[in-house]
Order: sequence, then C-alpha cells, then structure tokens
Amino acid sequence: MEGIVEGCLGFLYDLLLVVCVGLLRVAEGRSLTGCDSGFGHDLARFLDSAGMRVFAGVLDELSPGALELKKAASPNLTVLQLDITNSSQITQAHQYIQSQTGEKTSLTYTEEEI
Repeated sequence: MEGIVEGCLGFLYDLLLVVCVGLLRVAEGRSLTGCDSGFGHDLARFLDSAGMRVFAGVLDELSPGALELKKAASPNLTVLQLDITNSSQITQAHQYIQSQTGEKTSLTYTEEEI
C-alpha cells in the first residue's frame, strides 16, 4: 500500500509541474516553458539559484520578464525563444538543448498544453 501511495504522490507532483510550466526533464538541466512571468519565471530563477542548468522558454525574448531573467541569472540559465504553438521554435529549442547537453531527448506535450 505504501508503494502505491508514494507512486501516486510522485505522479501528482510530476503532473503539477507539467501543468504549471510544461517541464521537460533533461539529464543535466531543466527546460521550462512559460518563463516570461508568474510561476515559470519564479521556478526558473529558483532552479538557477539552486545551481541547476536551466533552459527557460519564453513567448517573447524581448518581454520584460525575459530581459529580467537574462540580466539577473547566472551563466547556468539560458533564455530561449519558445512559443509552444510554433513547431519551428520547438524544434530549434530542442536542437539547441541537445547540442548543449549532449543528450538525446524527446519532446512530449499534450494538446492541452498548446
């Protein structure tokens, strides 16, 4: 019974992250969408301050939130232009992340995220 509860809690935690920011796990870093403002912005800054490699996807690289991330972040945080409704931007971001991490990753998202 304990294993089932732990599994459910882990699933709910992962689901919360996916719903809130579209989290894509990468071996040595984290790729987030929605980092222009709100929870995604705060999570990107938190993970950066914790010393993690962060790829922060923003709808507009010139938005105030994106510019603030670029200015305040460590070299471990990279701001990426990433409109999740634009397949070209998704592909470019994916290729960039792979080139930086050396990891072969797959992109997974649901229609609800688009």
